[in-house]
Amino acid sequence: MSDIKDLLREAIASIERTTGLFYQQNTREGYTNLEQTLGSLSQLADLINTADSIDKDSLFISHFNDILKEALQALEQSDTILFSDILQYSLKELLESEL
Repeated sequence: MSDIKDLLREAIASIERTTGLFYQQNTREGYTNLEQTLGSLSQLADLINTADSIDKDSLFISHFNDILKEALQALEQSDTILFSDILQYSLKELLESEL
């Protein structure tokens, strides 16, 4: 379980860096840092999907997926501020609730 906690902390820190850059209108570095954030979230999702101790039908996973879909829509619209708000105030809070 400590692997998941470590990945949660890593993802939270990466979200903070990425959203900070986008909020400062530093779009180029924000997108560069987004690659690391997506990598952390992907690792976290993989670990959740393979962990026997986690209920795959849990509210957390459903909420996690819904937030990611909403964030993707914001990115498709090139709205980095909305994207950052979703990461900062929805996804980050969800991840912190699991620590």
